[in-house]
Amino acid sequence: MRSNPALTPWMLLFVAFSLIGCGSSEDPLPPISDIFNLLPGDEITVDGFVTVLPGTFESSTTEVGFAIQDSATAGIAGAVYIQVDPLLGLDFSTLKIGNSVRVRGIVSDLNQMITLTVDEAEDVTLNGGGGFIFFPEEMQTSDIDATASAPEQEAKIVLLKGPLQLDPLGSGSAVVEISDTSDPVNILGWNLWLDDGSGVAQTFWHNTANLDPAPFDFLTAGTELEMVGFLHRNGSSYEVFPRGNFDISLSIPDTRNLLAGSHSLIRGVTGLPGAALGHPNQFGFSLHEENGQGIFVSISSPTFEVKDYEGLPMSTADLGYLGFLHSIGLYPPVRVHVEGDLVETTGGDIVIVPDPGGVRLVSSPLGFPPSVSYATGSIAAADLGRIASTSGILQVPPLGGNVGSNGWTSVVGGYRCRLDDGSGAINVFLPVNVIDPFGTGANFLTDVLTWPIGVNIGQALSVTGFLRHFDGENEIVVLRNQSGYID
Repeated sequence: MRSNPALTPWMLLFVAFSLIGCGSSEDPLPPISDIFNLLPGDEITVDGFVTVLPGTFESSTTEVGFAIQDSATAGIAGAVYIQVDPLLGLDFSTLKIGNSVRVRGIVSDLNQMITLTVDEAEDVTLNGGGGFIFFPEEMQTSDIDATASAPEQEAKIVLLKGPLQLDPLGSGSAVVEISDTSDPVNILGWNLWLDDGSGVAQTFWHNTANLDPAPFDFLTAGTELEMVGFLHRNGSSYEVFPRGNFDISLSIPDTRNLLAGSHSLIRGVTGLPGAALGHPNQFGFSLHEENGQGIFVSISSPTFEVKDYEGLPMSTADLGYLGFLHSIGLYPPVRVHVEGDLVETTGGDIVIVPDPGGVRLVSSPLGFPPSVSYATGSIAAADLGRIASTSGILQVPPLGGNVGSNGWTSVVGGYRCRLDDGSGAINVFLPVNVIDPFGTGANFLTDVLTWPIGVNIGQALSVTGFLRHFDGENEIVVLRNQSGYID
């Protein structure tokens, strides 16, 4: 029987919840890491945050457990897998990733991976909500097999990066289907291998995690992947278990090089907030890697549902609100995973159209990307999707409703101007929803006439935004209505 991985990541405070029932200063609970000092059969009660949903790994472990990790506020973070026998019929389906829980269990093991076993519903209690999201701990691929010398890594959420490898056992494939030996029709999952140059690491994609490599043509030897997952022990060997498609991603530049119609998985931080272009009926957002390279996530419906960190529905407008909070320093960068189909626009740009339910907030160690500075006339098709900065002289504006003498024209969804530093002109688009992200009904005409203050045709203007191709021309879409994005 295959065994189960555990999860370990770094911690991010998602929302400031007060955690009820997490122990008190008079009677503190032991950290999860104390489990490794106990003997099989010992009982312990610990608090932690859910990192793997119940039943995610059932196809290989034949049980319906889940995993938790603590916040490491008093030392090194600990993680453990909670083993649950399906014959008990316990229902933990209400648990979500990030929930704070208290678990009373018996120290045991699952094919030599240390676990806590619970045998009644009362062994698991919800601590007044959730709140913590953990960043995965980045490891070299060679470190996975070295876990025997660092057993505290077991059950943590880890991050691997590297090219896919051919099956080291010689099947000639980079994706190897694993079936139940007693029932070959029953597919348990798929083995895939990564190697960042330090050594090969095995990963296993579970059927019960709703993973299926078939739709992804890019899963061939040599393809660079980023994979997050639970570090699992299986006897004397170790492997990483992704928890779903949201744990697997191709780089944005590599995605942009796929053929239109291809299905892809990407992750990054949002630049242009969700629903910033809502007035022209585009409710998507731009997604970027740390180097600023990016892609537009095209959503045409205001009712499209995004999944939050727990996997619960939220709107693209809510996603945009989080982006706005980040822009004023009240929220960390908004990290998102997207699954969808690639579409080539009439201007030759590549955008991704997400599947229903294919947009989800994730924890991932990505900082907000810096902008790349360009001359106004040097922006080419290869630069589209980036976060870019440029400066130039405000020109006579492109067609649209004239707005005073400050070089802006009123167009559908916002205002447009044109800049030229002498190398050639570039359009700049300022969305209404960037000026007024809360939809307060501000006087947009007055805003644009008076802001930026004192900048008229013939004077200098600097902007930072998302590069796109629109209506036959390249343009920069301003990301935020604040100093540093338009001056």
